[in-house]
Amino acid sequence: YGKAHAARFGHARYGRTYPGLIPDWGTPGAHEKIDLIGHSIGGAVVILFSDLVAQGSETERAVTPPEELSPLFRGHPGRIRSVTTLSGVNNGTTFADFFGNRGMQLLGSVVYGAAALLGDTPVMKLFDLDTDQWGLMRAPGERQEKRTPGIKKAAAVARYNRNYFDHVGHEMQVKVRAFYNLRHTPAPDTYYFARRACRTHDDGHGHQVPDQSMRKILKLWSTVIGRYRPADLEPMGFDDSWLPSDGIVNVVGVSAPFKAPQEDGKDGETAFHPGIWYNMPVENKHHMSWVGIGEEKEDLFRYYDMVFQELSQLG
Repeated sequence: YGKAHAARFGHARYGRTYPGLIPDWGTPGAHEKIDLIGHSIGGAVVILFSDLVAQGSETERAVTPPEELSPLFRGHPGRIRSVTTLSGVNNGTTFADFFGNRGMQLLGSVVYGAAALLGDTPVMKLFDLDTDQWGLMRAPGERQEKRTPGIKKAAAVARYNRNYFDHVGHEMQVKVRAFYNLRHTPAPDTYYFARRACRTHDDGHGHQVPDQSMRKILKLWSTVIGRYRPADLEPMGFDDSWLPSDGIVNVVGVSAPFKAPQEDGKDGETAFHPGIWYNMPVENKHHMSWVGIGEEKEDLFRYYDMVFQELSQLG
């Protein structure tokens, strides 16, 4: 996680090790460059990752001895061909602002507290909470004891609960995303695409309400987003254009990062250029359509075939 980052937030620096998928990445040939695609908060992740690949991290370089520094933090420009976000939380979602920092943290604490109570039991093999750095869970494949009583993990849960800034609920908030976006500079040799979705409409009274085709589990959240007008965001230019959503993220939130060079784009009709974000047309999808929930398999595969074909034709 980086020496500076781990020290700042109080969790372990090292966790599980991944073998990697493309050992020849960055060498001449088919894998000289890669395309990154991220859904939801994964959109923010691939933006950050592409920035680290292009620029490295001056913060980590300043505090880490060269022999300990991860290659990621050194920077390797020219290795990312494109970045595509699918309903990415690029500019934040007022869904997270509605709950606030402590509210979002409470949701996480309930989940992780329940996991700690269950301990290292077969039940927890069903879902990887990916919290090795906090000492809450073991990495998949590690030896499982018959049971580690939850009380033994109380200290780890308490340590996590004291953390209000190093979790996804914090990083989805509009003000926080605005801060991160100030540090995002599109690489001059990388293409950027924001694919967007919406399934709400105006109810005639100035609110956005979910379409009938919105997934039931998203109707409540889209109703909240469609009415929520946080006064503290007005100085940032917040207005009613933020009310439409895909059920979890505002349409403005899934658009290209603020302050970044951007244009409107269309599949098959736009001559794309690197170093510019393209806001693709808003599609009749909800937040989970991108992963196939509620969609016809043939339509989903056809859509991604089109996306991959378009990416393959980039320079």
